Amino acid sequence: MASGLIVAENIEISLASRHKSGDRRYTTVPRLVRLATRTWQRIEESASEIREAGWRRASAPPVPGEGRKPEQPGRRRTSRYAGRFRYGMELEAVEGIDLFALIGWRLGSIISLSGRRRCLRLNAVTRHVNIKESAVTRHVHVMLQRNRLTWFARFRRPSTICLAMIAGAMHSEPVVSQNLRIENVTIVSPENRREIENVTVTIHDGRIQNISSAASAAPPRSQSSVQRLDGTNLFLIPGLIDSHVHLGEIPGMTDEQEKAHPDIARAARDQFPLSYLYSGFTTLIDLISTPEGMARWKSHDPVPDTYFCGGAMVMDGYPSNYLAKESRYTAMPYWIAEEGTPRSATPPDAKIREHTPQAVVNRMKADGAICVKTFFERGFGGAHNLPVPRADTIRSLVRAAHAVGVPVLMHANSLEAQQFALDTGVDIIAHGLWNTDEKTTTGELTALEKSVLDRIITASVGWQPTLQVLYGLHNLFDDATLADPRLTQVLPRSLIDWYRTPEGGWFRDSIIAESPELVSPSVAANMLRTPIRRAAAATAYMAQHHARLLFGTDTPSSPTYANPPGLNAFLEMLRLADAGMTPTQIFQAATLSNARALKLDHEIGTVQVGKRANLLLVRADPRKTLQAYQEIAKVILGGRVLDPSVLAASRP
Repeated sequence: MASGLIVAENIEISLASRHKSGDRRYTTVPRLVRLATRTWQRIEESASEIREAGWRRASAPPVPGEGRKPEQPGRRRTSRYAGRFRYGMELEAVEGIDLFALIGWRLGSIISLSGRRRCLRLNAVTRHVNIKESAVTRHVHVMLQRNRLTWFARFRRPSTICLAMIAGAMHSEPVVSQNLRIENVTIVSPENRREIENVTVTIHDGRIQNISSAASAAPPRSQSSVQRLDGTNLFLIPGLIDSHVHLGEIPGMTDEQEKAHPDIARAARDQFPLSYLYSGFTTLIDLISTPEGMARWKSHDPVPDTYFCGGAMVMDGYPSNYLAKESRYTAMPYWIAEEGTPRSATPPDAKIREHTPQAVVNRMKADGAICVKTFFERGFGGAHNLPVPRADTIRSLVRAAHAVGVPVLMHANSLEAQQFALDTGVDIIAHGLWNTDEKTTTGELTALEKSVLDRIITASVGWQPTLQVLYGLHNLFDDATLADPRLTQVLPRSLIDWYRTPEGGWFRDSIIAESPELVSPSVAANMLRTPIRRAAAATAYMAQHHARLLFGTDTPSSPTYANPPGLNAFLEMLRLADAGMTPTQIFQAATLSNARALKLDHEIGTVQVGKRANLLLVRADPRKTLQAYQEIAKVILGGRVLDPSVLAASRP
């Protein structure tokens, strides 16, 4: 394979010699990581020489097809050397550009990427083959920015999405250079009713390798290569999962405002991943995103493990209605044109065959989405009579999603919407029971409302209460919200100060302009009292009847500063507890239940051998008190130990 490397010859490191051309062996990703770690020092030592010599084509690049069997006419050559992942997935490598050409490596035929292949496969590789920031990667970014992409020329113009994902993946998970050993700790894991006391947990290559009693644990072979943590009087629990976030925007800041205040915006975007980690959330699910959005989010370091759903709304339906028509179809690319939609009603350049339920699901899956989110929303606030999907459309969407193994969530916060979700077979209902046509002002559940909740329980449909959305709307009209001292741990001071300005309060002021009476916080509280009571009563009913409760916050639920990243999740926990959920139920919902619902339980959600080492060391048992989440001693992300003090926005 012609690597086409544009690197200084003296750092062109080839691992292909370990996997000779024509050899049908596989390389395991852990082994590849070890090889990469050993050779990285040589790359760093040569960084200065790169700067001096400049990026130039290696003097003797490999000859295309060298060492391989002659290509058969009419047959596209593929190389099935693949990264065999721990969970058994195989990555087919297609003749194309060398992935590590971007940082001066050549892996020959082990892992490659064709311009015709989706970047999902690239992302899968780079989740485990970790690259750290250096002069080398900085040179790469400069080259990408200058569009010096001549070595890509023969690969049919790789998309900017691919380039963004390459750049983002290189920063998503720094190399874990040491093994980790947590001694004398008590494990609290949701699959076990009882804690496991006084154990030693060893972590290798970012995964839990062994759990043994402290007395029987073998000492590490090399003390210098093992990072040790004393877990005495501490509890080791799974990292938390928020299954409902939106990471693309800065809460309460429009695109125009972000451009006008780049320093404030940059500080906010740099802090938000840390704020989630500070609050104990090592995994996030963005319910409406794209590969480009994920690449931008993952370009930070450190950043929680993050997955996304594609948003499959009907054409011009919620939430695309909030975007201008000239941008909504590209900003939210997974929209659905229902069967029978006249061609004249669709965007002029749209290909209708690419917007059927089946086509939309296939595109999401290829783009790396792990779930599908659809919507049943007739409107609220200033938006009413929005188009909602037909039942046959959503049933087709569900069938297509289940055929490729991904769950379907539905935005459904009304009684009508949750009935529709049940009738169409979705897997998860996003939001609690906020709105209803039932005539009651007390917030108590009616017989009809209980019957719908009973159907949800019987069908084992996942249910996200998201109570803090309603409380956050109330807090938007309370001046004390921005005085909460906890905000300084999750928001940069410059952003908090900006929120206090008239410009920063635009969203609240726009609502008051439509309803002037809301200038009084008591009026806002009265308007929200019934929906809050109903939502709390429904949550209590579901908790009492052991529904499949999932933890999600919808952060941010709107352009509001009242849903601060990270802290909003703890506030949600408090609301759930007030509604009647026990600390054990909340712990279960934010760990194993979320992992199972999103089909991630083979990787995360429990403290078990083989799982990814996304863990928290806390000073209290979370099954007994929510205060445990305010007393985090260490955050462990893929085996990397992070101290909360370096994650807080108030750090020096």
